[in-house]
Amino acid sequence: DASMGVCYQDPAPTYYQALTYIELGKFEDARIKLNEVDNRFPRSEYAAKARMKLMNISSLENKYNNPTFQANGSKMESPEF
Repeated sequence: DASMGVCYQDPAPTYYQALTYIELGKFEDARIKLNEVDNRFPRSEYAAKARMKLMNISSLENKYNNPTFQANGSKMESPEF
């Protein structure tokens, strides 16, 4: 709601929405929001942060989809069910 109301001209709510989408594993929604920040606020510090997140989102997506677990200090692939 914050990104559509009074804060519409503020890039922060839209950027943090994208971060929330990333935490939820909704990477396509996150890309849309990050691109929106970059397009609507190209000179803001949030646009720079959005561009960095966009560059890293593929690795985040891969990590989310293929988690590894630690067992006695060594890496172990997650089981496929």
